[in-house]
Amino acid sequence: MRGVLALTVMFCLLLGFSGCQKSGDTTSDTTAPITVTDQTVETACGSCIYEMEGVEGCQTAVKIDGKAYLVTGVETDAHEAGLCEVAKKAIVSGKVEGDKFVATRYELVKE
Repeated sequence: MRGVLALTVMFCLLLGFSGCQKSGDTTSDTTAPITVTDQTVETACGSCIYEMEGVEGCQTAVKIDGKAYLVTGVETDAHEAGLCEVAKKAIVSGKVEGDKFVATRYELVKE
C-alpha cells in the first residue's frame, strides 16, 4: 500500500512541476511592428522639444501613436529645419524598429 501511495505522490509532483513549464518560444516579441505609409505626423527635435532621454544635440524625431522616435534612414537636420523651436508636420513612410523610426520618406509640410 505504501508503494502505491508513494507512486501516486511522485506522479502528482511530476505532473505539478511539468505544468509550470512554459511551452513554445518565450523570447519572441508579441508586439506587432508599426509601419507607416505616407502618414502626416508631428516632427520636432528629439532633445529640444520632446526631451527624449539619452538624446544629445539636435536630432530629428517623429511622434507616432503618441510616442517619439528618432528618425534614421534619411538625411535630416532638426536645427536647420527649425525643429528645435517648434514642432511641425511631416509626411513620412517607414517603420518603427526598437526606439528608432527608419524612414524611407520624410518630407516637411510647407506651412
